Amino acid sequence: CYTTTTGDGMVVDWSQLVLLTIPIANIVTAILVVNNVRDRHQDVLADKRTLAVRFGATFCRIEYTIFLFSSYLVMILYNVMHNNATQGVIYAFLPFLSLPMAVSLVQSVWKLEGAALNPFVGKTAQLQLLFCILQCTSMYLHQKTISEE
Repeated sequence: CYTTTTGDGMVVDWSQLVLLTIPIANIVTAILVVNNVRDRHQDVLADKRTLAVRFGATFCRIEYTIFLFSSYLVMILYNVMHNNATQGVIYAFLPFLSLPMAVSLVQSVWKLEGAALNPFVGKTAQLQLLFCILQCTSMYLHQKTISEE
C-alpha cells in the first residue's frame, strides 16, 4: 500500500506509516486471539500457557474487542492528525465501511465457544483483508487528490 500511494521520491512522515500499520497489526493479533479462545480447553490439556489459558476466555474476548475497535480509533486519530477530516476528504474514512463486520464479529465471539469459533478465525482474516483494501484505496485516492492540486 505504501509503495502504491507514495510514488517516486515522495517524502513520507514516519508517524503516518506507524499510525497506518497499527490497525492492521491489531486485526492480525485479533486473529490469534480468537484462535486461542477457541483452543483454550485443548491447550490446558496440552499444558500450553496461552493468554486464554492463563487469564481466561473473558479476558481474551475483551482483548479481541479492544484490538478490533482500537483499529478504528487509530484511524480517527490518523485522520485528525493529518487534517483529513477537516479538509472534507470523505474517502479518508473508507476503512470505516468495514466497521459493521467488526461489530458482528465481536458479538459472535462473545456468544460462541469451542469449535463454533472456527469460522471466526477466517472471518477475522476477511475483516483484515477488507480493512486493508479500504485503507489502501483511501490512501490512493488521497494521494491522487493531492497530486491533482
